[in-house]
Amino acid sequence: MAFETFKSTVTWSGQGVFVEGKARDFAVSMDEPKSLGGTNKAMNPVEMLLVSLGGCITICGAAFAKACKVELNGLSVELEGDLDTDGFLG
Repeated sequence: MAFETFKSTVTWSGQGVFVEGKARDFAVSMDEPKSLGGTNKAMNPVEMLLVSLGGCITICGAAFAKACKVELNGLSVELEGDLDTDGFLG
């Protein structure tokens, strides 16, 4: 079985809860909505996780469709999740 290791670094600026994540030559910002103590400048980590999962599903769908000789004109995935913010908000 082949394995590939992926690495990233996430850095907090020291202001609010705004962070920047980097992997390879790419960067992404994360924040929280104002209701959770952020400045609403970017997706929060939970939203980013949902986007990442959706990305995995759609990339796999596109790759496997091609491998199985299935023609796709498009593919969309909607995801949602619930977060209990009691611990986060103290």
